[in-house]
Amino acid sequence: MFTMFKRPGASGRVRFYLLISGIAIIAIQMLVMSTMEGTRQYINIVNPGWTGFHISFNSSQKSISKIPDAQSNQSDHTTLEAEEESLLCPLLPKELEGRLSIEVNSSSLLEEIEKRNPDVLPGGHWKPRDCVSRSRVLIILPYRNRWEHLLRWLEHYHPILQRQKLDYRIVVVEQTDGAEFNKGRIMNAGYAEAVKMFSFDCVIFHDIDMLLEDDRNIYSCPIQPRHLSPGVDTFKYKLPYWALVGGALAFPKEHFELVNGYTNALWGWGGEDDEMFQRLDISGVTLERPGPGVGRYKMMKHTKRKYTMPYKNIACAIKTVKRRIKTDGLSTVKYDVIKKGDFRLFTIILVDVGKYSKEEDPIFCPTPAPKPTNATVPTQQSKTVTMTTSSSKNTTTVATKDSPRR
Repeated sequence: MFTMFKRPGASGRVRFYLLISGIAIIAIQMLVMSTMEGTRQYINIVNPGWTGFHISFNSSQKSISKIPDAQSNQSDHTTLEAEEESLLCPLLPKELEGRLSIEVNSSSLLEEIEKRNPDVLPGGHWKPRDCVSRSRVLIILPYRNRWEHLLRWLEHYHPILQRQKLDYRIVVVEQTDGAEFNKGRIMNAGYAEAVKMFSFDCVIFHDIDMLLEDDRNIYSCPIQPRHLSPGVDTFKYKLPYWALVGGALAFPKEHFELVNGYTNALWGWGGEDDEMFQRLDISGVTLERPGPGVGRYKMMKHTKRKYTMPYKNIACAIKTVKRRIKTDGLSTVKYDVIKKGDFRLFTIILVDVGKYSKEEDPIFCPTPAPKPTNATVPTQQSKTVTMTTSSSKNTTTVATKDSPRR
């Protein structure tokens, strides 16, 4: 005979369902805590004592998914399908050294640096052989008359980028002599030419005098623009002001094109980076920065630069980004390519971007019309009354066409 179990009553069923629900909730909590712990461990490896990116701003909370052609990967961009995940290079390669001991000055010759980097292909291109890189990175160096700095930069960064397992290319964009330096124009020109020549996922605009102190500051492609260099030794590793995005700034391609690149209208030193911050803000793009433990740089010494354009025009340019963003930038840059060529460790693009002229200064802040002074007063008959002062008697005489002169 089979023994039949008595069917539980309503109260028994409620207790049973509560028990099952409690067990399920506990299991979910344990799973979530395990996942979060793994994330914390990863973050601590990247930067011990730091819990994430500093978010500079996100004024309009614009979602990355709303930007055309944006990829919404949780980590870095990749060109591979999900089934090829096992072939990807690790996010934190074991070759990384962490905090580096840096000699700012170096006497190495180009040929010596080339010998120490035998796997770099002509044009400054390298990619790992033992895995598939997660990022195809283009690094643009705006350059003019700093050969020693360029050599030191190449000597320092090629080994770092290789340890980071990046598929990268170095492009040096040089402005011709005989004109004031226009950093914004040559960076726009370099990007415009690189798009025609290479395939890449993101671009890093990098000052040639900045040396990274920690190779855990990964130069892979970010989901959103990343200011890589918030801490510089000359500023005691503190961000001087919140709007600073100079030094090393990484963009996904779609974001750089969204903000229409850099301004073309600032000549000489200063202003283009602060103007870029406003472009990011106006476009509603979130900016991220690495933590202070890894976002550290040393600046090579160089001759102190002077403003060419009056600072009032630079300040006015920063204030008027909103009305110029579509008409001044990547889409309107004018330049002539003088020469292209491949060195072993970098690609060179020589461009002519024109010359600075004072006539261009008022483009941001037109000179206001002169205000009427006490010397010009309209009469009731709409006739001009001219006032002249006698210096000898300190008296004022007034004369019009309808009144006799004294």
